Amino acid sequence: MKNTLFKKVLAVALACTMTFSMATVTHAADAKEITIGVTSFADTLEPTEQYFSWVVSRYAIGECLTKFDENGEIVPCLAESWENSEDGKTWTFKIREGVKFSNGDDMTPEMVMASIQRTVDKSDRVPEFFDLDSMEVDGQNLIFHLNRANANMAGSLADPLFLIVDTNVDDSTFAMEGPICTGPYAVESFSPTDSCVVVKNENYWDGEVPLDRVTLKCVDDQTTRSMALQTGEIDIAYNLKTENLIEFEGNDNYEIQELQSLRSTYAFMNQSEGRALSDKALRQALLRGLDKQTYCDVLLEGGATAGKAPVPPTLDFGFDDLNDENSYDPEGAKAILEEAGYKDTDGDGFVETPDGDPLTLDFVIYTSRAELGVYAQAAQASLKEIGINVNLNTVSYETLLDIRDSGQYDLLIWNVLVANTGDPENYLRENWYSKSANNTAGYNNPEVDELLDELAGTFDEEERKDLIYTGRTLFGAMPPKGQELDDHYFGTIRQRIASFMRDVNIQLWKVGVPSKTQHNEVAPAQHELAPIYAPVNIAADHNQIMMRILKKVASRHGMRCLLHEKPFAGVNGSGKHDNWSIITDDGINNNTTVGIKTRIPCIQMPTH
Repeated sequence: MKNTLFKKVLAVALACTMTFSMATVTHAADAKEITIGVTSFADTLEPTEQYFSWVVSRYAIGECLTKFDENGEIVPCLAESWENSEDGKTWTFKIREGVKFSNGDDMTPEMVMASIQRTVDKSDRVPEFFDLDSMEVDGQNLIFHLNRANANMAGSLADPLFLIVDTNVDDSTFAMEGPICTGPYAVESFSPTDSCVVVKNENYWDGEVPLDRVTLKCVDDQTTRSMALQTGEIDIAYNLKTENLIEFEGNDNYEIQELQSLRSTYAFMNQSEGRALSDKALRQALLRGLDKQTYCDVLLEGGATAGKAPVPPTLDFGFDDLNDENSYDPEGAKAILEEAGYKDTDGDGFVETPDGDPLTLDFVIYTSRAELGVYAQAAQASLKEIGINVNLNTVSYETLLDIRDSGQYDLLIWNVLVANTGDPENYLRENWYSKSANNTAGYNNPEVDELLDELAGTFDEEERKDLIYTGRTLFGAMPPKGQELDDHYFGTIRQRIASFMRDVNIQLWKVGVPSKTQHNEVAPAQHELAPIYAPVNIAADHNQIMMRILKKVASRHGMRCLLHEKPFAGVNGSGKHDNWSIITDDGINNNTTVGIKTRIPCIQMPTH
């Protein structure tokens, strides 16, 4: 007899790394029934309703054409294999033979196509996965014709939104009775927001089903789930708080497992016209007023990683190399507010708008994840210190979804699986693409739209990483004179960059390295530094010293100095490079210039 505790790394609002928490109890090795205590629960089992489709999949009712293995790799499921055209617009999936739905009906390619068409007709989320033109059946093959290239079509079809259901039955019963699918279990009973009982599918196609019955019981409070696990009321407790671990450590009846999650928790900022946070200055001040690192390290006891970008470190897109431009800086936040006209005119400790109106931000959170409330309260206290008044509105998860869809919020907590398709593209497109149905926060950046469209048609894995990790458009607007060598040299250098350059010069002079000029260069976020002529051996030493000082000083100024020769494809002159002018001992100049060109950007993902 052994209980299993699956420790989840908790994700914090505006924190990018979270852990899955689950506690599991088994009564005996040959047990045929178990009860699982879960967090937020569905109010419907209809797979196309909002985000509840994942519930169906987690309960092992449904399957898709593809799935992910234990290593996170996309593998066949209801499709045996697939291939794509060179332009990425035509995808052919060979449908597996011999599969039956839980009611005994045979699954045919025609039924698979009908199921996917049903999803297309019922869900406005489909365009965030792929832009479908048409489908056709050719023998055992289902062929997708797309309007735009999609490099991750196989991953997209692994999302539970695209569960294959039996469309020959009355689908009006799916919400309360569960869809008819091909998974190892079928729904026996369902009580919205309370429990769901699934039983063994006798028609399952892929091996022996291990259990006869599984009860999914909603226990909102994490401490209550922990107690229920200890008393034997439940056999598995999903998503426990870090502090609950002490109740199980040292007890041989429990096994504690830990893994890094692909989930991210953050707060949507409603930037829609007419909302307070449509003002960029207010958003910037708010972000700089949040002490995310302390929230993660102290309040959540190291159970989360402070966010610097939408893509978490578990996906290996350069998270650790990013610099957080919006790191905790309360004095800087106050300065931004004052410059933008936000002042405390009535002496109550909170700023009013530039128009003199009271300012209160409505922060919506939900009840089923205790760590979210901890973060929200800490955020409220932090923002009070910089003069921003925040009202916490705690609701059920179901109500939160309604508020999100209506757009009636200023800040709204969100906890999401970042790579439900094995790639962050869909997640980024859903939340930051201007035309996305789920972009209720109103983020709109044509350059980001273009970047995401480019990403969709890029098949090379390294190129995809470059687009996701860096994104040329994230550095700001291109210079007014593309390749010409005039106007950009005389452009105003931003105060932040000028301060950095001044510091670099001082540090160089201290160690005897003379530098003289600096100006804007042709590439975005690129500037040039020119040392004074010196004998070649000394100049080479100066070069090494300069690189070290550039990186050190950049870090001190909250930036990242990129010294890679060509880190960004398609951006002219990017990265550090030297222009050498070699003069003979009789004064003949064999080249033209001496200098070091170095990109010194502060990498910033779109603010949400």
